[in-house]
Amino acid sequence: MNQHRGVPEGIPVGTIKKHATGKGNASKDEMIEAMKARGHSPADDNEADALALLHYALAQGGGL
Repeated sequence: MNQHRGVPEGIPVGTIKKHATGKGNASKDEMIEAMKARGHSPADDNEADALALLHYALAQGGGL
């Protein structure tokens, strides 16, 4: 657990994908589209993944 923010470490990729798209095995393009649907403009799949992780952490009660 990250002591500073209270966010658990080592979140499985499938968990993040499922939170973002409803599918634990979402493709890179599906992740990008999911983040666009949430109002973001990710430059690539890595940025989409980072945004999805942020959304997941916030949904778990992680504050900024």
